[in-house]
Amino acid sequence: MISSLRLYSFRAYDEAELEFDPDFNRIVGKNGVGKTSLLEAVAHLGYGNSPWSGRTVDVIRSGSDFAVIHGIGATRKQDVKIKIKRGSRKEVYLREKRIPRMSELLGVFPITAVGPQEIELVKGSPSIRRKMLDSVLCQIDAVYTENLSRFKKLILDRNSALKGVRSGEMKGGHVLIDSIDENLAPAAAGVMEKRELLIRQLHAKSSEIYREMTGGRGGALELIYKPTVDVEDKSVGEIEQGYYNRLSARRKRDLDTGETVIGPHRDELYFGKDGEDMAR
Repeated sequence: MISSLRLYSFRAYDEAELEFDPDFNRIVGKNGVGKTSLLEAVAHLGYGNSPWSGRTVDVIRSGSDFAVIHGIGATRKQDVKIKIKRGSRKEVYLREKRIPRMSELLGVFPITAVGPQEIELVKGSPSIRRKMLDSVLCQIDAVYTENLSRFKKLILDRNSALKGVRSGEMKGGHVLIDSIDENLAPAAAGVMEKRELLIRQLHAKSSEIYREMTGGRGGALELIYKPTVDVEDKSVGEIEQGYYNRLSARRKRDLDTGETVIGPHRDELYFGKDGEDMAR
């Protein structure tokens, strides 16, 4: 929980300092006074960036060279300061010490940002839904963050090797792909196992809330995880072996396209009501 927030040259704010109630806070004001800017500043403390702005420097107040966001929470660990400068890299400090990786910030202030654009979670592309899952899990599970980072790197390496073998420019490429697959499978399995668990938990809770909201007359809400390999009722070791086997079986087709088409980067999250896809 963020107990206090200090802003300097952030959006509409020249300087501002706020204290928050530990139980509930409501932000009220006329249009254009900075309500959304406050939420954006809070989101920076959780994510290290804005969920709504494309360019980081856009948050710097006109006429200023930098902006500062400083949040303090109830525990000693919850002291985050972010300095955003024009023409320079963002500086993030945790307990007054600059951190080299943004991943170290995740989980200090766990945050979920929800706004009108979240309709894209249902209507938008699968990548938006995967990004949401990653945003939640990376804040609460350091091992997931490591597995996801490793998977993303290895999938790029594998696709590069596939293209190299296909073009004939990479000698011994199959041996390299074998090595990549051996490391890719455990990372992918770690990601898929945690995603499946999270979706099961979200499905149970959201279905309960939806029934209460509709008095049981709104139909059945469904959240279903749809990975490219079978993960249901399987251990992480079984998921790893299953994914490795699929990679091996599909290699010729992957070589034809120069792309790996199975794995967490192709997962889908299904939103349904009474068996109908809500994305339609």
